[in-house]
Amino acid sequence: CSGYCGASDNDGSLGRGGLTCILQQAIDGKAKIILHPVVIPDCDNDIAATNTAAFYHAPYLRGLTVATNGTIYAAVTGCRCVIKITASGTLSTVLKAERPWSPNGVAAHGGNVYVLEYQQLPNLPGKPEEWQPRIRKLASDGKVTTLATFPAQADKAEQK
Repeated sequence: CSGYCGASDNDGSLGRGGLTCILQQAIDGKAKIILHPVVIPDCDNDIAATNTAAFYHAPYLRGLTVATNGTIYAAVTGCRCVIKITASGTLSTVLKAERPWSPNGVAAHGGNVYVLEYQQLPNLPGKPEEWQPRIRKLASDGKVTTLATFPAQADKAEQK
């Protein structure tokens, strides 16, 4: 289990997500497995959100945050969802993105979870691969609101 991204906890430790696990790394460098393997029961693995064969059957946790109550939220890119892991270790899916969107980052604040998602835009001849981001809010009552969708770089260039 290798770490891809993390979030700081109240004790100064760092939470890290990887292909199939969540670790907690203390300030002294010692790591503790929080959950391994991470199994997403409703995962319909999205091969388009991953770019190598190793990722095809892995959840691929890319974003991680720890709420003030100790609840962990993780963006599961390969499954196009956000999961919640309670302090007692109960895992549940709290948000599912529709294709072609995929969560990549999360932040918790004031009882809400903010989710950064991307969609891959079609590759055009002579143009680099492009990703379009959006930010959504998952309120404590479960309501999901899209706060912002940013135009693709190609769209900005054409507007000049």
